[in-house]
Order: sequence, then C-alpha cells, then structure tokens
Amino acid sequence: MTRQLRRRLLPLTAALALAACAYEGKGEDPLTLSMTWFSYLDAGDLRKACVAGAPDAYRIAFNGNYEEQLRTYDVTGIAANGARMAVRVRGKTGDVLNFRVMDPLRSWTGNQSAVTLAAGDLAALRQSLAESGAFAPPPVGLELKSQGFYWIAAACQGGRFSYHAWQWPGAAYDKLTFPTLLVRLDGTGLPLNPPRDATPQYPVGRDPGDQPNHFQLKVGKDGIANLLTVF
Repeated sequence: MTRQLRRRLLPLTAALALAACAYEGKGEDPLTLSMTWFSYLDAGDLRKACVAGAPDAYRIAFNGNYEEQLRTYDVTGIAANGARMAVRVRGKTGDVLNFRVMDPLRSWTGNQSAVTLAAGDLAALRQSLAESGAFAPPPVGLELKSQGFYWIAAACQGGRFSYHAWQWPGAAYDKLTFPTLLVRLDGTGLPLNPPRDATPQYPVGRDPGDQPNHFQLKVGKDGIANLLTVF
C-alpha cells in the first residue's frame, strides 16, 4: 500500500470505527451519539424493537452538510393525548474525530430540548410523514454524502418498521412538509441550514483524502446498507 493511499484510508477508517459503534437508544448522552452516528441513522435499535405490540416511535434526522448542521428528532411515548420529542441540533463545532479528554462532550452537545407534542401536533406530524412518503418502500441505493443535504425517517408504527430517505436536489425532497413542522415545534429557534451545492473546493496541492469527515452512506432495504457495527 502506498503512503498516499494510507493517508487517504486511515482518517476514514478511524471515523468509521468511531461512528459505527452500535447505538442502543441512549442518545441523551451526546458523546454516545457521536460515537454511534451511523448506527443511529441506521435505526437498528428501533428496527429490532419493532415487533407486534411494540409502542410506536419515530426517528427523524437531518444532515445539512455534516460539518455545518445535524438535527435529530426522536418521538416516543406516543399515546392518544400526544408524545415526547427529544431534539438535538448540532452546528459547526461537531467532529466525530474532535475528541478532547478535558471536554469530551464539546463536539456534540449543541442545542437540546425536550418537547411535549400535543395530540394535534402528533397527528399533524404523522400525516406530514405519510404525505412525504415516509412509510413507503425506501429508495434502495440512494447515496447520502456527508457534504450533502438529506433527511432520514425511521418509524415503528403498529408493529411495522419503515425507513425512508430524501436527498437534495430532488423532486421528492422539494415536496417534504414535515421539516417545516419540526422546526416550528422543536423549541430551538434555529433555522434549517439551507440546501446548496457544498462540494468542497480544495486548494492546489491539497489532498482530499486528508478530510476525515467526508464519507458516503447508501440506503438499503431497511436502513443503511452494509453497515458494520461493533459492541
């Protein structure tokens, strides 16, 4: 293996190893979420728990260029009178490799809020997800780039697991209605990072392989394809 190839592979390997630890539904810890980001997006914990009689739950995430904005919404405790929604919005300070012993949570703390959804808000969210195609078969093969803009929605509803993703630019992305609703409800007051072409421009002589936060995921039949998790 050449030195140049090693330089390209090692940062990515380190990032994947950190972010592919298995997420177990304990996202209240920002360090846990940073170490399990890919697994969190895959929603394997939600998929595994989604059996007949299981409580309904939704997980919705926004990648607004990985280095600029990430938003997560976990809706649980769903009942006739409403639900609970845990919200996290992380800005430019986050970095899956930006770990500091003296302040291990600095890169993922971001803005957090816990929202109680009234019955009407929950019904509106469920309808908006349905209208956006969240419960339809996933777009298998869709490539999700870290510098891109996309939404992922995983749901357990009536004991049935569903998974979907929308990448910008695209007609399906443009028709989404739930993002506006979530931003209105999430209590952070932070707007969505607007989608645009964020393809990195490297100076002459700069090696693109030196960028550890550049990665690409692919949608599979019920989550992220070919994701290898550990622990």
